[in-house]
Amino acid sequence: DTFEGGPVHAGAVIIPAVLAAAEQHGLAGTDAARGIAVGCEVMCRLCLVAPKRVHQAGFHPTAVFGALGAAAGVSSALRLDDKQWFNALGIAGSMASGIIEYLAEGAWTKRMHPGWAAQAGYRAARMAQAGFIGPRTLFDGEHGFFHAFANCDACDFTAMLDGAGKQWLCADIAFKPYACGTMAHPYIDCARKLAAQGVAPGDVTSIECKTAEGIVHR
Repeated sequence: DTFEGGPVHAGAVIIPAVLAAAEQHGLAGTDAARGIAVGCEVMCRLCLVAPKRVHQAGFHPTAVFGALGAAAGVSSALRLDDKQWFNALGIAGSMASGIIEYLAEGAWTKRMHPGWAAQAGYRAARMAQAGFIGPRTLFDGEHGFFHAFANCDACDFTAMLDGAGKQWLCADIAFKPYACGTMAHPYIDCARKLAAQGVAPGDVTSIECKTAEGIVHR
């Protein structure tokens, strides 16, 4: 699953975190569904504050936004009050992590990031439930989340809140027809069309593709 605005893979983080909470605490299905919806929505909306900047700063958006989204989702599933809910996000801000240096040589750390974010969000929610206090200025503080992970002080927080509660961005999460990065999907479609037309691998001498700038560095 992919929300291209990040890009982030919300389901890979939020669903395991909320299902773990539901199993551990005997939550109803409606609580789990609410937690998944809220967690995915928070994760998607965080992407709008400083689009692409987290990735450009060298961090994995799924990993760092995922910790906050999981904290929000688990907090909602557990029915934490407003103070606990905000504390959970503040705590998760100090648990968020994940650099994209795996791109250099195909290291395995990317595979770890969604699970790490999920457990971080769950732990943050449980700590907040127990009374632990996180910073209220997590997002817009001088040393806040976006200053650290997006190297950005000019963030658009109104974009994160615009239409909240009425427009669900998580409804635009895309399903992957192929088990690889979405940036490679158009080329797979082209290859399948060529194969359907009878073009065999041995008939191909070279391939030239137009692509986005970001893929070149991978």
